[in-house]
Amino acid sequence: MAEEDIPVAEVPQWVLIQKKTFTKWMNGHLKKKSHPMMTDPVNEFETGTNLMNLINSLYDIPIPKHNKTPKMRPHKLDNCELALKMLHNEAKVKTNFLGTMHLVDHDLKMILGMVWAIILDYQIKGISVDDLSAKEGLLLWVQQKTKGYKDVDVKNFTDSFTNGLAFCALIHKFRPDLLDYDSLNANEHDKNLSLAFDIAEKDLQIPRLLDVEDMKNPDEKSVMTYVSEYYHRLSEYEKGLAFHNKVKQFINLVKNLTELRDFYGFEAPRLVSWVDLKTAEFGNMNYKDDLDTCKNELNKLAAYWAGEKSDKIGLKFTLQGKYQNANALIKANNMAPYHPPAGTEPETIDSKWEELERVENHRAQTLKDQLRHHFDAMFKKFDRDRSGKLNLNEFKALITSLGYKLSDAEIDNLFKKAQHEKDGVHAISFDDFLNFMMEYISTTDGPEDLKKAFRHISGQRDYSLDSDLRTLGLHEDVLEWVAAGGMPQAGGGYDYRTFVDSQF
Repeated sequence: MAEEDIPVAEVPQWVLIQKKTFTKWMNGHLKKKSHPMMTDPVNEFETGTNLMNLINSLYDIPIPKHNKTPKMRPHKLDNCELALKMLHNEAKVKTNFLGTMHLVDHDLKMILGMVWAIILDYQIKGISVDDLSAKEGLLLWVQQKTKGYKDVDVKNFTDSFTNGLAFCALIHKFRPDLLDYDSLNANEHDKNLSLAFDIAEKDLQIPRLLDVEDMKNPDEKSVMTYVSEYYHRLSEYEKGLAFHNKVKQFINLVKNLTELRDFYGFEAPRLVSWVDLKTAEFGNMNYKDDLDTCKNELNKLAAYWAGEKSDKIGLKFTLQGKYQNANALIKANNMAPYHPPAGTEPETIDSKWEELERVENHRAQTLKDQLRHHFDAMFKKFDRDRSGKLNLNEFKALITSLGYKLSDAEIDNLFKKAQHEKDGVHAISFDDFLNFMMEYISTTDGPEDLKKAFRHISGQRDYSLDSDLRTLGLHEDVLEWVAAGGMPQAGGGYDYRTFVDSQF
């Protein structure tokens, strides 16, 4: 039946919605190839020209030679025959018994069926989700993307979309910056629909195939057509976002690798040069073999270990970490291997480091042996009775001759620990003296030295106050760490004794 044969009052609402939706959909594609727009598909397919234009726009099939201004019915039928051959034989779109007479005679049902078949083939057939049919796949896609959204429960392409929240949820899923979903009210149907349609058209370039009033009694095919636009546009956006993230991650990866390699390439040669320099320096044993020189050289070595060498140990571990991180990233991403500057490979640095430590230890042992020899000579000089022990006065005389000034308390404490006697009183053996001197001249602080220092800055108290620690000029974050439990508390302050002992 032709539409003009149906009284206006009796034209079903779904027909009006489909005509409007299908027309908007077709015009969106016709304009891409600058073909004339359509206003009434039921009546405007009669010459066959508009159908040819549509097939050409969608499938890029060439338009055959035809009568461009047919006036008589036979000419229109010939054109429609050519158009249907394009549709059936070349575009491979299946229609149900559609013939040329249906187009020429404005058969409403058959023409809307034909347009729907075209929409299904071009717009919806390619939708594939979990091997379901196009319609089921499109529905599942909507369900997956809107899962978890409040007041959204999509079960069909009709009333599940009437409150507008399903459209808003789809937009928010991919572009949360475009709308505040949590502020929406499920009861404000028109407001939600208008918001979704406006944003989709303006920000996502999704053609506005439906109007708000169309959703009062939604037509399934029209809603499917519109939702399929969301699918294609948002899937394209998702794919683009994946490419975006891939490029972003690659740039960040290359930046990180470049920084790792640049750091290693700059610092590793400097560390190797330093190791070579120190190996030569400490390997040179050409120094004066006397007490002061040996003492000064040993102190220099101890200070070097505590300061400069400690810093270089940190750098060595940092370089190892950078190199390992770079190689891990390279391996994980199948990238070209990193080759450090010649002579700075980790294994080369390890080998040179071992040689440096061998030279350092040899120098330290040699100096200690030489100091022992000098201290032995000094000890014997003051051990007048050759007993191998010094009494209090002899020890004080020896210490004074060496240029050291000890407090009476320090000397008394030493003698209390002495295990030997001379003339009935505590005496110091050579081993006691040697151990004392080696500890005394060392620049490395032991537990007792540190406790003595803590006691001094704490006004001779057995605990430190926050005000005591602030006199040290410590950074605020260090003081916060101490207060948060970094140093145990006792006696109204910080228990520095326990703190020191816990580290040795």
